[in-house]
Amino acid sequence: MEVCAAQMITDTKKQLAALKLKGTVRKDQGAVAPVILKHAPKRDGLLVVGSKGLDALDRFMLGSVSTNLISYATCPVLVVKDEAVPLRRITLATDGSVASAQALEFVLTKFQPDRSTGKGRRVPIHVSVIHVEPLSCNPELIGIGRRRSNGACGS
Repeated sequence: MEVCAAQMITDTKKQLAALKLKGTVRKDQGAVAPVILKHAPKRDGLLVVGSKGLDALDRFMLGSVSTNLISYATCPVLVVKDEAVPLRRITLATDGSVASAQALEFVLTKFQPDRSTGKGRRVPIHVSVIHVEPLSCNPELIGIGRRRSNGACGS
């Protein structure tokens, strides 16, 4: 494990240098999520982690680092599940809350509407915003929801 950790640190430092990014690379020990949270930006940054894609039983038995980070980080958290590809679409789920408004502000201020591909072309980023009203078991509420979706809001 020590050899793998040392190699990962060396490779990551080379990647930072190749991309001309300033930063630090460190190794730490302890419970994974709390240690990451200790080093995560407090409010003015972005925490990015990968996801191993554990099934429900493994998450229950082992715990999910990404779930803990999402729950307890004080900054936005991006969980990368697959190969990183150029960002072309963002889906923003909103429920009208203050947290949703902050998410919308984050998307609008941190992501450029179009970005360079490195070949001189600009690729637009499409933002889809979705609001989902949960289904209710109460038949009266379901009827109200149907009337609202037919344009009868406020009646």
